[in-house]
Amino acid sequence: MSTRMCIVGTVATVPYFSKSGDRVAFCSFRVASNDRVFDQERQQWVDTATNWFTVNAFRSLAEHARKSLSVGDRIVAYGRVRVNNWESKGKVGTSTELEVEALGPDLRWGVTTFTKLVEARPASESGASGPPVPTHGSEASEEYSNAPEIGSGWAAADSADSSDAGEFGRAAA
Repeated sequence: MSTRMCIVGTVATVPYFSKSGDRVAFCSFRVASNDRVFDQERQQWVDTATNWFTVNAFRSLAEHARKSLSVGDRIVAYGRVRVNNWESKGKVGTSTELEVEALGPDLRWGVTTFTKLVEARPASESGASGPPVPTHGSEASEEYSNAPEIGSGWAAADSADSSDAGEFGRAAA
């Protein structure tokens, strides 16, 4: 059984991406995370000590992280944690790695537009699927206009029967 955790922090290094030949895509970067607490004595907010994590993503999540993240981005990351003790050149330390299952922006600090990707299914005898393609947003093209879009469960604001829409436009179950 592995331990899972969620971290909220700032991307501190340029994401490193690797994929050669038919190997699995891999993306790794460091995240700095710290809390702010109110110091009653000084009557001001102060930062606590910074915790450092190495975040590792694989497969499609690695591809998406490479295209989406840059230094300074505030993120939320969830995955399996691994703590490693190390020794190098007389120094001893501990490193914490997070193999992420979910990764995204921290919306407390800004807004974003999500582009969902679906696997293209070219008409070929091999049955192999093509690269993921955007289904909406500025990157979606007419070439993929017939690509199936997985429903999100959100009622459209201008839908004919908006009486079924609950708070925040969520379709009633």
